[in-house]
Amino acid sequence: PLLTELCSTHMMSQSTTQAYKQDPVFIEQLEDTFLHLLTNKAPRLALPPMPKAQRALVHEYAEQGWGFVSHSSGNEPNRAVQL
Repeated sequence: PLLTELCSTHMMSQSTTQAYKQDPVFIEQLEDTFLHLLTNKAPRLALPPMPKAQRALVHEYAEQGWGFVSHSSGNEPNRAVQL
């Protein structure tokens, strides 16, 4: 089954749902990363650099859908999300 089905308790906002429709692989990779963070009880995790729009989506979904605290660090084009 898709990760989004396994993680149905995590709420997707309208923008996250739209992003899933446009790029399901990206959202599924995010969910895999979030699950890894939870199951390994890692204190924090750095995601790879990504464009501003993707970072905004990651912040929204991580914070509102999964309850993580997130922030961005670094300078463009190497700015990345930290969870």
